[in-house]
Amino acid sequence: VYTAPIALVQDGSFFTVKESYRDVQLPMIPVGHPNGDSNSEGRAVLEEIVYRRVSNTLLPKEVLAEAVAMSGGVIRQLLDLIHKASGYCHFQAHNLMCDDSIRRYIGELKRDFNNIITEKDIPRLERIFRTKRLQDEADKNYLHQLFVLNYPDEAGWYDLHPAVAELLDLK
Repeated sequence: VYTAPIALVQDGSFFTVKESYRDVQLPMIPVGHPNGDSNSEGRAVLEEIVYRRVSNTLLPKEVLAEAVAMSGGVIRQLLDLIHKASGYCHFQAHNLMCDDSIRRYIGELKRDFNNIITEKDIPRLERIFRTKRLQDEADKNYLHQLFVLNYPDEAGWYDLHPAVAELLDLK
C-alpha cells in the first residue's frame, strides 16, 4: 500500500503513476450536500466511527454533532478533535465531554487555518465555496492544506473546510 497526498494525486503528472498502480482514493465523508443542506447519512457514519471508540455515556450526542459538523468529514481531524477534547476534560476533572472542550479545539483549528490563509487566498476560496469546483492548479493546492475538501461521489464536488468557511464568514 502506497499513500500520496491528495494534491499530488490530482496533479496532471501523476497520471503515469496511476497507470502502474491501482488508484483508490479514500473519500471524505460528506457532512453536507453541495446545496448546503446537512447530510444526515454522512454524519451518522462519522458518529458511529467515534462511538465505536468512545462511550456515548462520556460523549453527549449534541457535543459529538458539533465536532462532526466542524470536521468536514475528515476522519483524522474528527478523531484528533475528540482526543484533544477528552484530554482537556480529563485535565479539568469533567466526567463528560462538554461543548467548551470541543469549541476550544475548534478554535485552535481555526487559528491554524487563519495563520496560513492570506488576503489573496480569500477571493479564490470564496469562489470555490460558491461554485463547489476547482478552477486551476492553484486551487488544487488548497486540497493539500485542507482548506478545500474533495467529496468524490458520482458527480464529485469540492467545498471549504467548515472551519475555513466560518473564518471567512461564509454560510
